Amino acid sequence: MSQTGSDPRRPPIPTPPDSPQSTTSHQSRHSTISRRSHSHTSDRDRRLTTLESELRQSNLTRDRLVRDRDHLDLQVHQLRSNIRDMEAFQHGQRNEITRLETEISTLTHAMGDDPEDLHTQELQLRTERNDFERHAIPAREDFHNAEADRDRLRLEAVQDGDEIRDLQAQICSLERETDDARSESATALASYNRISSSLTRAQPDRGRDPSPSSSTRLIQAHRDRALADLALAQANLTQVTSDRDRSFKQLAQATEDRERALVDRDSALRLRDHAVAERDQVRLDLLTETARTAQLDDDLEVVRQELQERGRCRISRWPTTNSPSCAIWLRAI
Repeated sequence: MSQTGSDPRRPPIPTPPDSPQSTTSHQSRHSTISRRSHSHTSDRDRRLTTLESELRQSNLTRDRLVRDRDHLDLQVHQLRSNIRDMEAFQHGQRNEITRLETEISTLTHAMGDDPEDLHTQELQLRTERNDFERHAIPAREDFHNAEADRDRLRLEAVQDGDEIRDLQAQICSLERETDDARSESATALASYNRISSSLTRAQPDRGRDPSPSSSTRLIQAHRDRALADLALAQANLTQVTSDRDRSFKQLAQATEDRERALVDRDSALRLRDHAVAERDQVRLDLLTETARTAQLDDDLEVVRQELQERGRCRISRWPTTNSPSCAIWLRAI
């Protein structure tokens, strides 16, 4: 029946006329259905276009978030490598300090005659400590940059969540409009059924009056328009349902990607916190080693003073200070 009514090439089937009140009611109902159908179709198309644009923007934001997460992972890996290098350097410095402490203890007991070696070792230790401090400064800057990146990624994740919630609200509104379109389609179908019933009841009078009147042609024209509106409403309903399902799939994919990005971000944050803990431990060890180095400097100063005092005592026991051996000893001190 729908294909016969919507084909403009086939001639209309003559039916007996209906009452003027029924004709006026059918015309008013047809115009109302047509206006509502076109209006809802235009609004739905605009909303669907806006929704698809926002979903694409959300996907772009998600891709950028994933790239930033990968960059943060690379930074964390580099920082951990730097921390391992600093730990290795720290262990080497600790061994050197232990060796120097052993030498100081030996010199304290033996009281050697040449303090120049101790002075050279002291300068070398100071140089190594300064080098370690210079290496620690870029590591601190990298950690500060990682903290800034973490805060930025957290803010972007919150903004993406807000956008997804807005998209979900718009999809709920689109579902309500789909239900309205279904209701309008049902109304158009009921109108078509009433017109078809009127035409069916008028079939017995067709044999008595074979010539179709203007009222019959008008009723058939209304029926054809009702069929066309019904087909348009069904097509719009099918299109809206398809767009809604596609939007659901895109929203589900965007939500899944966002949750995956949040999980990756949390993993990166845990790695970063672990790296910060390692950095703090290295800093604490550095402070400890600095204190030990300061103590070592004090011990070196005490040894130097004792050596100088011993040298002065030896000089005071010599008969003259102009002898070559005395001059050599003074130069050594």
